[in-house]
Amino acid sequence: MMSLLHEKLCPRFQGTLLEGPNAAHHEIATTGILSFLYSGVGEFYSKCGSPGWHTQTSTETYWSTASVIEEDVDHSRIFSQTLITEQDFVDIGRKDADLLRDYLEARTRQGLPREFAVLPTGDEFAWLVARSKFYGKILSDKPLPDYWGVRVVDDTENFAIWFFDYVKKELHFLRIRCWDANVFKVITRAAASAAKAQGCERMLAWNVDEGLLSACPQSDRVTRPRTKNLAAVAWYGKGDCPEWIANEKYGWC
Repeated sequence: MMSLLHEKLCPRFQGTLLEGPNAAHHEIATTGILSFLYSGVGEFYSKCGSPGWHTQTSTETYWSTASVIEEDVDHSRIFSQTLITEQDFVDIGRKDADLLRDYLEARTRQGLPREFAVLPTGDEFAWLVARSKFYGKILSDKPLPDYWGVRVVDDTENFAIWFFDYVKKELHFLRIRCWDANVFKVITRAAASAAKAQGCERMLAWNVDEGLLSACPQSDRVTRPRTKNLAAVAWYGKGDCPEWIANEKYGWC
């Protein structure tokens, strides 16, 4: 079934897998340039037809909630913070998508190597938060939170959106947009406070910028290659597959 999906997604693969009397009834409805999935079975999907879905380099970073809260904060810069509620998801997703488009278009104009991103819409945030609230009502004795992220006012757009895994007692970052290490410290501290209030002992983020991590020394922080729900891409275009940027948990379901 997964091998046949290549034909459906890209006309270039039409007829390579379906032959015989049923081939005439197989209609190509779209012209895809790539598709992505999250594999829970390792490299299995790389063997599904041609080109197959191939896993991308991806990392995960864990923080101890307590260690982030206990860390000293540099008070030389003051940042204004705004808490993010569910009503903000659509607006933030739209702005984030526009900024990602601008970034990718700028790279194209400059002739830089191609990259791609799965654009956020706000729906991804809403779905995972809704599921989080469902489990929270069953598994937690804490009142459900009324905010799910933080916005930090600076020269650029900085924010983070998260949800809670009440089974693992973890806060999971869905999306982080931040380029300043000092702002990143503010974001992680706000998240740690929210995690503590929900009884979560750890925080998790995918593919955090190495510059942010290296500039923010913290104890009890671990970054390692991801081994579960592996991000994988089937590339139908010419040349090498572009690098997947903003490959964070909002795209996973």
